[in-house]
Amino acid sequence: MKDLDRALACLTRSGEQALALLAYEQAAAHLRQAIDLVDRRGVASSPGRRCELLIALGEAERMAGDARHRETLLAAAQLAEETGDAPRLARAALANSRGLHSSTQYDRLTQLLVHAGIDCERVAAVEAALALLGDDDPATRADLLAQLAIELGADEDWRRREGVATEALTIARHMGRPATLARVLTQHGSRRGSRPPCPRAPPTCARRSSSPSTRASPCWPRTPRSSASGRRWRTAIVVAPTSCSSASRRMPRGSASRCSDGSRPS
Repeated sequence: MKDLDRALACLTRSGEQALALLAYEQAAAHLRQAIDLVDRRGVASSPGRRCELLIALGEAERMAGDARHRETLLAAAQLAEETGDAPRLARAALANSRGLHSSTQYDRLTQLLVHAGIDCERVAAVEAALALLGDDDPATRADLLAQLAIELGADEDWRRREGVATEALTIARHMGRPATLARVLTQHGSRRGSRPPCPRAPPTCARRSSSPSTRASPCWPRTPRSSASGRRWRTAIVVAPTSCSSASRRMPRGSASRCSDGSRPS
């Protein structure tokens, strides 16, 4: 038993080091061997350790582009839910995302990603994490709600999706943490294209006042990452309904992407 413990510790440490070096395939190989050792000892003896290894393996597989990460992280979420481990359940649910709606297909004609339905198992994992977490960790709850809004991108009931996203933004803004607000706003921007056009005027924070003294302060925290994301979404909004020439004026130098007709903005 002691030899198994030493081997498990060695494999876990090797997997963590490989992750730190961005060697994701190698990290996944080490972590799979570690999970096999845990299974040989019996899952009941260390469910928390097995869940932790599954989360690390799923993250390594996702970063390596391995489609198996979905099943790995769903297994981690199920184990965490069975043991009542809210933090690990939230981590597994949040890790099981590419930052966009999961069920998508690439349309070769329009060269765009389009919805291909809702991933019900991912949605169930996020909802289980929200139920188990409660209000104990508002930052994690805001992240989970933002991800749930993304996963519901193909839901015909857009009001449900809008309500979830609004709740995430409300929590993030009340917390006053720029990092959390930036993450939620980025997710919020990712799902905007799936909402029907709204005839109402934009919120005050999005309008520009003619008087500098009365101009509303921006609601987006000014960080390099959030600024780049804002430019990307402004460009996407312009490219979709208009021409590439309009988009090129809004793009920073060196970031021009291909338009729907395959050409590049001039």
